[in-house]
Amino acid sequence: MGSNVEGGNTDQPGMMQLCQSARAPTFSGQYCQVFLRQGSVENFVGICVPDSCKEEDVQFLVLHDKLQFGHLSLLAPFPSILVNDSRQEVLLTHCVTGNVAPNALEVTCLFVCCLMLAVPLAASLFTALTRCQRNREVGPQEQTALCGTRRGSSDTSPQQQGSPCMEAFSLQTASLGVLSTSSSVTGKGYPSLHGIRVLSLLWIMCGHSAQYPIIASIGLLSARSLLSSIRRADDTFNFSVVTHYLFSRLKRIQPLHIFITCFTIGLMSVARWGPYWFPYLNTIMNCQSYWWANFLLVSNLLPDHEICVPWTWYLSLDFQCYTTTVPLVLLHRLNTRVFGAVAGGLLLSTTVTSSVLTAQWHLPVFHTKIMTSEKYVFYYLRPYTRYGPFLIGIVTGIYLTTAKGPLINQKWKAGVGWLCCVGGLALLVGLAFVLRETPPRPSAPHALYQGLHRPLWALAVAWIILACEEGYGGPVNSFLSSRFWIPFSNISFACYLTHPIFIIVYIGLQETPIHYTDINFMYLFLGNVVLTVVVALSSCSSPIGSSLQRNEKGPEYW
Repeated sequence: MGSNVEGGNTDQPGMMQLCQSARAPTFSGQYCQVFLRQGSVENFVGICVPDSCKEEDVQFLVLHDKLQFGHLSLLAPFPSILVNDSRQEVLLTHCVTGNVAPNALEVTCLFVCCLMLAVPLAASLFTALTRCQRNREVGPQEQTALCGTRRGSSDTSPQQQGSPCMEAFSLQTASLGVLSTSSSVTGKGYPSLHGIRVLSLLWIMCGHSAQYPIIASIGLLSARSLLSSIRRADDTFNFSVVTHYLFSRLKRIQPLHIFITCFTIGLMSVARWGPYWFPYLNTIMNCQSYWWANFLLVSNLLPDHEICVPWTWYLSLDFQCYTTTVPLVLLHRLNTRVFGAVAGGLLLSTTVTSSVLTAQWHLPVFHTKIMTSEKYVFYYLRPYTRYGPFLIGIVTGIYLTTAKGPLINQKWKAGVGWLCCVGGLALLVGLAFVLRETPPRPSAPHALYQGLHRPLWALAVAWIILACEEGYGGPVNSFLSSRFWIPFSNISFACYLTHPIFIIVYIGLQETPIHYTDINFMYLFLGNVVLTVVVALSSCSSPIGSSLQRNEKGPEYW
């Protein structure tokens, strides 16, 4: 057995580098992995065989129990005290070969990444040289004023000013908006969203177990963004407004999305991995055939085993929900009663759909095994089960943007609202642990919880935003609206896209089992947060991510 089986380590990876470094006159060591399943437990065992052996040969030796050390099998089953089923099944045999030459797709991705990194570096160098030249051409007093600043066009000649395009792509210019602690959204913004966005990101990074606040806030801001665009267009709702609205969203998310997709494909093709890298091979294989789904933002509609760069499914879901803001806002402008009926019908339909799927497939509230099943795709990734929080965000955003007066006009109403909010959040978290077991038959409590927990969570978050905006947030508003959150809120989108890469790299390079103790998990989590923030700051301070910042209203979301 592997070390610390009770703690979840069932794998026996062996020593990959030691095996591959073994040399003999006629052969060398070859590291192979045998993937096994016994009952509900799946694990792998690393073995060292001569490089003349093929995977079929190794599997033959395994099936006929020829791999022994003395009289002990190297692939002995788990004892009955740990696993009820004594039967052991061989799932797969995989032998690790040398570095494979990158194919055309991987070479293209590496080239795109290098190009997208070279442009900001070249622009930054050009800007630095231009500013140094400019400082040498002015007097000492002006030179002091110019240090670290950009001169206006009113007192600077074209020769002194350099190329505005190059400066726009430079790190010096783009980093100013990212690191700013003042909200760049003109007019009435939602300062509490900065804290909610960052705390939600940390929650996602810690376990990917709760994304509802992010979805709700995006729905809120998408409605506000579209209504603001309509107002800037002299209160007209036309094709150009809709086109600008959708294109602005694509401009914000796609550059960094494409870069992360290309970077992940390129990284996995050239990195030297350990015994735990094999599960991530699917990421490369999927991208060979389904990379186009990432570019079209429809990857969440594919089967789970076909998604390229799996964690980017959320961007597809986000954009699909985002496009529904247009007809809903149009409907609200035409007839508010019809809008209310349609919104209520959509919320009811997504709730019923989630409940029916839960009852039909006997789904638990949360369980790791469902993540690898086809049911995971139809329930977890699809917009028809996740639209509820976004819809609540749209309704909240429309109200906050168009309301003539405050909704909360008495303290007792605010008190009741906060009591319901805190009580509802506590109830949702508590019931998740009560209903954690997989039901043997259709379960009404499980179905009801799965249908309601996302909308109720989003409703609680919407209340927090509403209370903070109308002056009833108290210390909660002071905490969530702190300027401390703003720089991290500006890079939250980049953090979401980059943090899985560090997790994959760390796990993929390990040659020994990872012991899942609290101190180890906390140490890895904090290390991942620091690395993610550093890389996200770098990416958002370049043309890869600075499109998130360069627009007339600033970073309205993400």
